[in-house]
Amino acid sequence: MLSAEQLEMRKTRLGASEIPAVAGLAPWSSPMSVFLSRMGLVADLDESFTDVGDELEEPIARLVTKRHGLTLNPYPGSLRHPTREHILATPDRIVVEEEGERTHLQIKNVGYRVMRHWADDSLPTYVRAQVEVESAVLGVSHCYVAALLGGRDLQFHKVENDEGLASLLMDMGEDFYRKHIATGIPPEPDESEAYRTYLEQKYPRHMAPLKAAPPEASMLVEMYSIARRQREDAEKREATAKNKLRAMIGEAEGIVGDWGRITWRHAKSGGINYKGIVEELNPPPEMMLKYRAPGSRRFVYTPKEEGK
Repeated sequence: MLSAEQLEMRKTRLGASEIPAVAGLAPWSSPMSVFLSRMGLVADLDESFTDVGDELEEPIARLVTKRHGLTLNPYPGSLRHPTREHILATPDRIVVEEEGERTHLQIKNVGYRVMRHWADDSLPTYVRAQVEVESAVLGVSHCYVAALLGGRDLQFHKVENDEGLASLLMDMGEDFYRKHIATGIPPEPDESEAYRTYLEQKYPRHMAPLKAAPPEASMLVEMYSIARRQREDAEKREATAKNKLRAMIGEAEGIVGDWGRITWRHAKSGGINYKGIVEELNPPPEMMLKYRAPGSRRFVYTPKEEGK
């Protein structure tokens, strides 16, 4: 657990684990996610979730010691880069090597949903980016990464520090801090759910009538139209392929080949028909109003008709 002082320090700096998101390398985070977190506009992770992660680090660390003979010391908390004041690192463990030299170990507990990023015993790009920055903060030439995949398979990597890459990543982090965290100005809109949530919270309802579009809107509307047509075409191809595969499977559980397997099983439960429950119970109108979900703004594109 970090101390209150260390937690306060993290509010004014970027941690090494946030740099991959700022650099666009994190598969489930984005620059906007980092901005919202740093500006206090979203809640931090549930403490019960982070507590589980902290508790699992120790058995993974013991397994690393047992299999690879590393001497590990507890992490020292958040450390600041000696010359880049806005860059922090929080190593999971300090590694004491021969002749007393020290480096660090990053521990990852990897669930089934993200194991694909660790395929073929490879180190994911976003993890490489994180440990490059951590090594730069600590001033070490290499570090180690241990990842427990699905609770069974332990991957172990030695990562030699690339000073050029680390410098580039920290430049991006400092630039992001100066432009967005220090000023409170959000980054440019992107595809992330975090940005959509931010806009919905900032503009929860329309307060004025239609306004004239700026010149740059034409290019964005065209980009949106093309993307929507491509998505519709892709969905049609996907549905066609799925139905052809269903017909191929027939009464079997599925099919298997060199490419993997596809199953078409009967689910134990079709889920709950809430609409049917409401119709049978026939609740009074005042109860329906009580449990009505709040409204939200709908994004609707209406193309201009030809000739008008």
